[in-house]
Amino acid sequence: MRELAYAGFAWLGARFGSVRTSLVLYVAPIASALLSFAILGEPPTLIHFIGGVLILGGVWASLRK
Repeated sequence: MRELAYAGFAWLGARFGSVRTSLVLYVAPIASALLSFAILGEPPTLIHFIGGVLILGGVWASLRK
């Protein structure tokens, strides 16, 4: 499974460039929180929302031209 993730990351790097591809790593905590809500049933807290907004805001700001 790990090899599939590396292959996908390499494909993204070739397609969009290394800078844009590295932004995918910042979205991983959001995906982890969503999966913990869905699979483990952990309730969302205020820090999840604040962190998500900060992460997505930073990714959005870095993609602006």
